Amino acid sequence: MASQIGNDTKKYKGMLIPSDWSIHKFKDVVKIQNGQVDPKQYPYSNMIHIGLANIEKLTGRLLEVKTAKEEGVTSGKYLFQKGDVLFGKIRPELAKVYFAEFDGICSADIYPLKGKNLIDPLFLKYVILDRRFYQYTVSTSVRTGLPKVNREDIGGYDLILPPKKEQEKIALILATWDKAINLNEQMIEQKKDQKKGIMQKLLKGDFRIPGYNSEWKSVKLKDILKVRNEKSVITDELPLYSLTIEDGITKKTDRYNREFLVKGDDKKYKVTKKDDIVYNPSNLRFGAIALNKTENPVLLSPIYEVLYIKNPQKWDVNFIGQKITSSRQIKIFSTKAEGTLVERMAVKIDAFLFTEVYVPIDIKEQQKIAEILDCLDKEIELLENKLDSLKEQKNGLMQLLLTGKLRVMYK
Repeated sequence: MASQIGNDTKKYKGMLIPSDWSIHKFKDVVKIQNGQVDPKQYPYSNMIHIGLANIEKLTGRLLEVKTAKEEGVTSGKYLFQKGDVLFGKIRPELAKVYFAEFDGICSADIYPLKGKNLIDPLFLKYVILDRRFYQYTVSTSVRTGLPKVNREDIGGYDLILPPKKEQEKIALILATWDKAINLNEQMIEQKKDQKKGIMQKLLKGDFRIPGYNSEWKSVKLKDILKVRNEKSVITDELPLYSLTIEDGITKKTDRYNREFLVKGDDKKYKVTKKDDIVYNPSNLRFGAIALNKTENPVLLSPIYEVLYIKNPQKWDVNFIGQKITSSRQIKIFSTKAEGTLVERMAVKIDAFLFTEVYVPIDIKEQQKIAEILDCLDKEIELLENKLDSLKEQKNGLMQLLLTGKLRVMYK
């Protein structure tokens, strides 16, 4: 049960908070653990080791972990206990936070935080994931000129604390939302695994759709695709986009958009149109390839290769897109990478075009396979949209609960 904030309030830095909530310095309520242990020595060598890479940014979720011995770590680590909150002090804008569900050791780039009597440990996790704490730590790291937050700065943060019982109730509510988010993420992974299994059978011809019995044969991509060589300067009608492994052809984010630096000069970029195939030669082996779904033409960096279907009456673009962006095909492309240094290896356009793909000759069978896989993609997209909605709702709820704008009944 919850209710809106009442008239019994007080002011704190321009905002209203419930009168029974208290203000405390972080250092008076939370202890930042000191002292490092040797991960090569027992029992620490057998403990789970958590580094910054093991914590997902912004979510508070732990990724795959190993013991210190399995990872072969040697430098000093902090010891943490179940119920502690781990906070990544390096690059606070990543908001790497984890509520410990076991004893272990963590990187020296992480602060183990232990709540004292006035604060519920799980509530502390959500305080640290909250927008106020995020903005404070990011601004502090910018002010110091270093991409980290020191103990003194964290210690000076003002914690707004409800009564302990209300903290526990708030933490329980937000943890319930986290469970719903985790469940949805699991469903997405299961659906992706399902698609991958079906995809492998359909795209290899191991499973044939009833009613389709045409021949399958190996065809070089040069017989299916042609390089698009159109170029243009940036204009209002032709904005600059980018290719990402996660989202395909997409608008540049505010952080990486440098369009204002180049707009108006004579530099030319590659034009890509809807249903083009675009790939990054240097990162193709990591999955940097996509079917362009933007409705209008856009521009891309000259580093990308842009191709299109030669004969749309013979080859279905959605089938070809599914075929050459599949994980199996990307592995094949990765064997074509050339270069003397691993980090500079690239799949050049000639090697790409001379790669053979095993495909049905009947375009109707191509279309039917693409239709099935597109339906699975739409199911995944719906789940991902639901996930985004759950995360947005949880963030909104956090803002209300952690400021007292929405009260919970806890007595």
